[in-house]
Amino acid sequence: GGFRKGANFGNYLEAPKGQDWGAKYDVSDLEAMKREGFDHVRIPVRWNDYTGPAPKFTIAPDVFGKVDFLVTNALAQGLSVIVNIHHFDDLTTDPAGSTPKFLAIWKQISEHYADAPKELVFELLNEPKDAATTEVINPIYAQAIKVIREKNPDRRIFVGPGRWNSLDEVEKLQLPA
Repeated sequence: GGFRKGANFGNYLEAPKGQDWGAKYDVSDLEAMKREGFDHVRIPVRWNDYTGPAPKFTIAPDVFGKVDFLVTNALAQGLSVIVNIHHFDDLTTDPAGSTPKFLAIWKQISEHYADAPKELVFELLNEPKDAATTEVINPIYAQAIKVIREKNPDRRIFVGPGRWNSLDEVEKLQLPA
């Protein structure tokens, strides 16, 4: 699997808790993607709306169940998969205040998928914005990467700069060695 031609399974798992944005996906959607020549699917998830209280911020099992269903079936179709954190507005509004939750979410995702094939990759954060400037998010990313690397030493991680992944910000992006 690769990452050249993909589609986003949006408006499903990134809807706020208690809301239904009308999108649902099943195996037939993944089969159609494969048939149409796509090589990957991106699964955006609003994990931060589905956690318990600090300090563990335990992710609701039913959310993992929904993500697992898509991940497992996508991989079975020979599609690579990107799982991300999407719409974490508390983090982009108050990066320092929400860093513990961000790291706790990545700890759980990384442990949950530690044994997944290499075709599953992580995207740290969809389009950082507002207070989550590239300069502010760099050290937070470094901490999240360290957390992920504990259980996923070789997993591919997609990382984008601030200002909604602005190309103008790429030179400011600083990644750990």
